[in-house]
Amino acid sequence: MIQLESLTLGYGQQILQERVSASLDGGGLIALLGRNGSGKSTLIKLAKGLLSPTAGEILIDGKA
Repeated sequence: MIQLESLTLGYGQQILQERVSASLDGGGLIALLGRNGSGKSTLIKLAKGLLSPTAGEILIDGKA
C-alpha cells in the first residue's frame, strides 16, 4: 500500500499542488487525470522516490 499524506508538490518556488492525500492499494487499476502542467508526472515521480516532496509524507507499507 502506498499512502500520500498532505503532499505539496512542485519545483523550487513553483507549487503545482498542495495538500494531496491518497491511499493506493495493490491489485487495482488507477487512473491519474489532469490538465497539462498540473503535476501528474511529478506525483508519479514522488511516489517512485525519484523526487522529494516540498511538504508531506509518502508511506509505503507504513514506512517513510
